[in-house]
Order: sequence, then structure tokens, then C-alpha cells
Amino acid sequence: MNINESELVNILQDVENLIRNEGVKIERNFKCITPNEFRSLIDIFYEIYNKIYFSCEIEKGDKETIFLKIIDIFLSISKYNKTENSEIHAFVSYLYLKTSRLETVINNEGDIVTLREQDRSQWNRTFIAEGLYHLELSAKGGNVTFYHLESGITACHSLAKSYEDTNWYRILYLYDKFLLLHESPYFELQRAIVISKVKNAKEAINCIKKVKGIDQLHDNPLLYSTLGNLNLQIHNYNKALVNYEKAFELSELDIDRKFYIKKIKICQNRLEMTNRYYLNKSF
Repeated sequence: MNINESELVNILQDVENLIRNEGVKIERNFKCITPNEFRSLIDIFYEIYNKIYFSCEIEKGDKETIFLKIIDIFLSISKYNKTENSEIHAFVSYLYLKTSRLETVINNEGDIVTLREQDRSQWNRTFIAEGLYHLELSAKGGNVTFYHLESGITACHSLAKSYEDTNWYRILYLYDKFLLLHESPYFELQRAIVISKVKNAKEAINCIKKVKGIDQLHDNPLLYSTLGNLNLQIHNYNKALVNYEKAFELSELDIDRKFYIKKIKICQNRLEMTNRYYLNKSF
């Protein structure tokens, strides 16, 4: 049985049923999945995973149940589709590593907690070990995919004892290796964030200005939130404010909008303090 569009809908419906705690089991025949069908399947589950991951409406325990079920789906596919195993293991690695942080990624007030602020002692070490195991298996393939990059970067964060111990040079290497094979303004933007860690914020802004096809990101809030963060680091509060406001305008997720509101208020407060300083100094 080929997995067509209706079959994908059924699989996603099963996941939605799990969210509603109806306990519906996902049982599919993956023996005849084609490469194009596989690509659609993995991309859809990547999207739904991240939507659930940052949802404030779903309990952490329910999220974990759903994510482990998604992992089971792809491990089932790997039994019958040996040619896709490298990417499957990369995706499963990403799922395990990200899921290990469920306890720390959103606080009790429903706000995103940044990697710098997360309590790493609460990360699930069993999931991290599983993620690293599947990352090692993914390296046996000949191709480097988006999911290899995602799992490799996530592994760097998982292995760091603290935010300050993050191996940013390794992450930069992973971006460079990926971008040699795949042109992507989005990942060049992500690479610029790493440049700010390895070098400085001004150098990162210069890298963003040189991104080929940057116009493709004109409606992506990540572009403006990144520019907001970088300008905030160098105390350019006016530019930071404009970019955060644009990111807020483009964002569709409430949790992101709450984050941008906080950043906007920080910029407004810093501008007010700066104006008061220069006003007093003029006298």
C-alpha cells in the first residue's frame, strides 16, 4: 500500500487523537513508501512536532507520549526502507534530543525559556543518550540532509554542560558543511547567529547583509528577531526596536509574540534611560 495524501491525513489524525487522549494506536503499512512520500511524511511530522513542542495547551506528559509515538512511526519505516535509514536516524536523533528538554523549554507562566536560561540538570539524559546513538547511526549514510544538520546542532547543545561551554566552532563547521551542499538563505541567517558567538554581533550583522537571496526571508519573523537581538547586543536600541516590532507583526504564535513584547519593552526602557541621560547631561 502506498502512502498517499489521504493516508498522511489519517496518520496525522491519529496524532491528533493522541493529543485528545483517545488512545488511538497508529498502525500503518510502510513497506511500499516511495522516496517522495517519505519526504512528505518526514517534513509534515517535523512541522507538527515543533508546533506541539511549543504549545502551551498540551501537558508535558502528553507531549512526550506523542513524540515517542512519532519516533516509533519512523523506526517502523526504517525496517522497510533501508535507503532512507540515514535521514530517519537523523530525524529520530533530533526528536530525542529536543524532547529531552521538555521540562525546561516553557516555564509555568507559558513563556519560552532560552537555552542560556534552561536548567540543564532537568534534561532527560536517557533521551539524550538515545539521540546521540541515532545520530551516530545517521552518519553511516552518504548524504547530509537538513535533519542531519538539525540533529548535529542539537547534539552540540545537549553535550554542553552550560551555555558558555557550547562548542560554537563545531556548530559553525556543521553550518558550513551543510551550506556547501545546499543553498539556503534561512540557514545562512542561522549561521550568522553562530558568527555572533564566535566573533561578535557586528560581524554577524555584516554576514546577514551579504546573505544571497535575503529577500526570500522578508516575511520570516526570524530575520527580524535575529537583527533585533544583534542590535540589542551592540546597544543600537532604535534598530533593535524596529526589528522586534516587525517580528511581532509577522509572528503567528502567541508564545513568540509574548517573547517579542518583552524584547520591545526592554528596548523602549533602554531608549528612555538613554534619552534621560542625555537630557540631564545637556544641563
